[in-house]
Amino acid sequence: MIRSFLPALAVLFAFNTFAQPTVSQDDTYTLANVRRMRAVQFLMSPYGSVTKKSVPGGNRRHRYEVQLKCDSTFQETGRIEQYSWGDIFVMGGKHHYRIVKPDSTLRVNRIVNSRRTLEGVPHKGGWVFRIVTGAVRGYSRYPEETLSRVVYMQLEPDGPIEAADVQRLGKIMSENEAAMALLRKRKIGAAMERYNQDLADDGQLR
Repeated sequence: MIRSFLPALAVLFAFNTFAQPTVSQDDTYTLANVRRMRAVQFLMSPYGSVTKKSVPGGNRRHRYEVQLKCDSTFQETGRIEQYSWGDIFVMGGKHHYRIVKPDSTLRVNRIVNSRRTLEGVPHKGGWVFRIVTGAVRGYSRYPEETLSRVVYMQLEPDGPIEAADVQRLGKIMSENEAAMALLRKRKIGAAMERYNQDLADDGQLR
């Protein structure tokens, strides 16, 4: 009786497992991934397909300081993952993990070392991290200190974070030829950093 039941049970388990949304072609497809994908699917979009984005050099584990909207603050090591419906912050291991969404946070700062952090704030379903500081601030979707990934700008300390606009930046940097040369090559982050550095050297940094 038990022997005749086992093949049917195996088929049912396989069907239920592989009927779940695919995590990624590069991920090992384990029961832990299936369970976590169910949680991601529920949190992101219960009624639509959720797919994980491939990020070259991204999705690394770092230590973060997370401040929730309920004013609870904690430090945890984890990974920010990008999906078709937005970002999530995943903490823990294969079987014991927690997931935090951007709209439940006030900030998610990556702790680089004991004296430096990368400020991360929720923005349009994900987080953006301040990579360039100064008069013109530059933000990236990734918590890595990579100038080439700066695609957002903040022109005033309390102003909105918006998509980097080369024309508007050009008007601000028009008198700085070195920064303009970088901007013409679409090296937005490098142009911002050079412009801010020259202002600081001239004593004009806001």
